[in-house]
Amino acid sequence: IELYVGPANKCILVEKHILTKSPFFALLFNQNPSRARYSQSYQFPGFDTYTMATIVHWLHYGDIQSIAEDYKADEIFHTAHMIKVYLLCCKLQLRSLMNLAVELLGHGYFKNKSAPTIEEIDTTYSKTDQMSGLRIYMAAWARCREHAPLQKFMMAGPWDQIRFRALCKKHPDLLEHMKKLDASSDPESPISLNPRFHEICWYHDHPHGEQCGVSGKTFETACSGTEPRLHEPIG
Repeated sequence: IELYVGPANKCILVEKHILTKSPFFALLFNQNPSRARYSQSYQFPGFDTYTMATIVHWLHYGDIQSIAEDYKADEIFHTAHMIKVYLLCCKLQLRSLMNLAVELLGHGYFKNKSAPTIEEIDTTYSKTDQMSGLRIYMAAWARCREHAPLQKFMMAGPWDQIRFRALCKKHPDLLEHMKKLDASSDPESPISLNPRFHEICWYHDHPHGEQCGVSGKTFETACSGTEPRLHEPIG
């Protein structure tokens, strides 16, 4: 199949059976089976080329643990790209890859000794639904950065308060999420987003207690008190 992606109409070649791991593409092919049988090209000008290429690579690779290990070995991690990957995985309904993107994003912040920027939080809240796990993850970071006593648990310093207030005004859900996190936290427990101590899959898109094939692949964490599977089928 030829996928012509982005404003520049760049071509990405991919086998059809790889694409059908995505419910989005499976539905696309099933809605018009005659076209799917004879047509070998589709256009997606609204998709980012590099982001789509990353997802196709992940789908082709097929093993979450191996993908995570490859990213752990990278010297430089581009967090803004991983947010784009998460957002496109949402559109393509690839839940396991959404969860993987959240884990790799967290890994990237710690590897880069950084934290989400206001622009990254703005992108997340502008382009995800209200129950998105990535929104809660960003709110947890924002909450830590807003409380001076918690700065010692972070590698990134404080940010521009004027811009942050403008961000909260633009996205009232962000402030609401931060308040809920405050209310649900034990005041006696130190708060950290260090993945070795924090259950990252709290931000995953699966029911509480469901076994997770992503958790533990990039961070040394367990998922909701259950043992993670060694491999998670992508799709």
